[in-house]
Amino acid sequence: MEDGADDGKLVPVKTCFILCRDVPVQIKDKLVLIRRERGWTSWKDMILEVVKEWGVKDEDE
Repeated sequence: MEDGADDGKLVPVKTCFILCRDVPVQIKDKLVLIRRERGWTSWKDMILEVVKEWGVKDEDE
């Protein structure tokens, strides 16, 4: 822990929720299979790997 991290103050966490609508069941089934094959334990793992694989564009930095 950082110094002062246990001083009782709440620190905001920057996260978001991702919602995908209108995805065909067949696609979701394929995603579930890919998730299992890759050993991802959460959808977050999938998202992080996709971002790592495809990288960040220079203008996004």
